[in-house]
Amino acid sequence: MAGSVRLVACLVLVAVAATSAQEKVAASSPSKKLQTLNQLDKAIRAKRSECEAQVDSEAVCVGTYVQRENCILRCISEGCYTAVYGADALEDGEVDIVRGRQFRACSKNEVRVQRTAQYEREKAALATAGVEANAASIANQEAAIAPEAVAVA
Repeated sequence: MAGSVRLVACLVLVAVAATSAQEKVAASSPSKKLQTLNQLDKAIRAKRSECEAQVDSEAVCVGTYVQRENCILRCISEGCYTAVYGADALEDGEVDIVRGRQFRACSKNEVRVQRTAQYEREKAALATAGVEANAASIANQEAAIAPEAVAVA
């Protein structure tokens, strides 16, 4: 009886330790979706940095902070800027959190679509290269076999 109680207690401790270890692994490794979102955020931040440098170097949007911000947003994505802000651009002193979130979501989606298209182009190029390499390999094999066939005949 005492042995079975000890066995149950050990099993409970092992189960708790395993659950704890699984929770630590789950907490330390973000999900695939979260990793993708982080990558998209990084891409948008990188694009914003490029656009800020471009706007500053060209001195196209001189004036207020809001005018500069509108130029940066247009540089990040003209289509998203038009879709979200349209004819009602940000004005001095205006903080529009809702449209800001819509713009970020639109920009992330645009980056996602571009990456998917790039992936598909690369995949098609690899498939084409694979077919060409396979055709070349077959041609080489046929060339190697052809002299033997002539010698046999």
